[in-house]
Amino acid sequence: MIISLAACGGGNSGTSSTAPATPDTPTTPTTPVTPTTYSTSATVSGLVGTTVLQNNGADNLSVAVNGGTTFTTQLANGASYAITVLTQPNGSTCVVNNGVGTIASANITNSTVVCTVNPSSGGGGDSGGGGGTPAPTATFTVSATVSGLVGTTVLQNNGGNNLSVSANGVTTFTTALANGAAYAVTVLTKPASQICTVFNGSGVIASANVTNVTVVCTGYAYVANFFGGVSMFSIPNSGILAPLSTPTVVTGSQPTVMTINSAGTFAYAVNNNSKTVSMYSIPGSGILAPIGTPVGTDVNPQGMAINPAGTFAYVTNRDSDSVWMYSISSGILAPLIPKKILTGAGPLGIAINPAGTFLYVANINGPSVSTYSINAGTGQLTNIDTTAFSGASNPRAIAINPAGTFLYVVNGSLAQVAMFSIAGNGLITALTPATISTGALAPLPVAIAINPAGTFLYVVNQDANNVAMYSIDAGTGQLTALGTPTIATGNSPQGISINSAGTFAYVTNGQSSTVSMYSIPNSGILAPLSTPTVPSNNPRGISSK
Repeated sequence: MIISLAACGGGNSGTSSTAPATPDTPTTPTTPVTPTTYSTSATVSGLVGTTVLQNNGADNLSVAVNGGTTFTTQLANGASYAITVLTQPNGSTCVVNNGVGTIASANITNSTVVCTVNPSSGGGGDSGGGGGTPAPTATFTVSATVSGLVGTTVLQNNGGNNLSVSANGVTTFTTALANGAAYAVTVLTKPASQICTVFNGSGVIASANVTNVTVVCTGYAYVANFFGGVSMFSIPNSGILAPLSTPTVVTGSQPTVMTINSAGTFAYAVNNNSKTVSMYSIPGSGILAPIGTPVGTDVNPQGMAINPAGTFAYVTNRDSDSVWMYSISSGILAPLIPKKILTGAGPLGIAINPAGTFLYVANINGPSVSTYSINAGTGQLTNIDTTAFSGASNPRAIAINPAGTFLYVVNGSLAQVAMFSIAGNGLITALTPATISTGALAPLPVAIAINPAGTFLYVVNQDANNVAMYSIDAGTGQLTALGTPTIATGNSPQGISINSAGTFAYVTNGQSSTVSMYSIPNSGILAPLSTPTVPSNNPRGISSK
């Protein structure tokens, strides 16, 4: 906090709460506070001669050497910047990448200016008049047009020349290539919530810059099919699931749960009948690649949760009344020692708070919710509370809002959602009122999901073949049924997932072997897509990014 002080003039200063200054010592004036500003820089490559850059249509910067260069005028936080080429070098063309944006409490260092000699040019700016100087060899740039990107991806050309991209549009690799050289654009690192596919990515330089490479980024969804395998889909801008070029991958027997780590790099299928967890890496193509040997768990596994750091995983086992605990290294699960901790009777739903410090389990036969602290170093769980439910409530699925302040549990037999606040020590307390109905005529709620913004909550009602929809009060945590309280699904819906952008919701329908697809508008009321379903094979669990 900056406190403004009134400066004192000469002579008598009047009454003061501090001792007066010594007459012979002048008063030191208050030093004004200088606002924080940030520099805008660009890295220049391939330059032959001299170019003049501008920032925001001014602040001219003459550049004659390759490397980093910084504009003279600094900008305040929140100010816009736009780097452009005012004057091209003689016989060359310079292109700006990542040149437009907004200052966000940091210096701008990721802008690049890539210069190439024009094909017909014999050389750059200052030739020095020497007739014996050979003309530089013409080189050409490789650019890609990126679309649909959310987050950051890293591209490569010819297995190197890494190019980090965080915005849609045209981006250019820094290394120019000679005529006749081969190029091959690939995705080195995909965004956390998407897969990116390269089109027209390889070829040979033919006396021109390469401009027809495109990189299309989409979300993805994985569906556990009870009758076998995991179906794999991309999520394009339309939201309509599109099977990947390899549409399924093998799992253990009767997979029922799908889980993706927060980084979007590994996926896991819980196999109910074979009592195992299958493990997969998620490459840039989105096609799951099995890793390791499926790891064992206990009888009737029903739920799985991964901590936000992606270092530990936990699986509920209904018929052994336990949670099995695993460490994760390079996507591979390894049971901890000890490997399990007891829960209430019949553990099903499981959730970890966003801070990764507490884990909660819904015990269907308890009926109760078990609360555990998570040791950050070892991953071991410690039971700190068990909250009992009254009557035949049968708590099943469980969800926590993104702020980590409220917890919601679906009560199957009572057709309700129980609502709780979460204290700083992880303990839960019932709200007032404590429950809200999921619909009349015993709909049997079985699954629950909250959108990434934490503003809407959705409950899948298996016997009613619909989804109940609610708004969430950010301050109190209370749920309110939306104006349209439910929306129809297929037959016997089992699971629900919302993509990481919060724009689409997907519901698996076990008996009708379909996945229902919806958009999520500002109202929160789900709207069926133009193609309302996509086929699957008795789908159960689903996870999407």
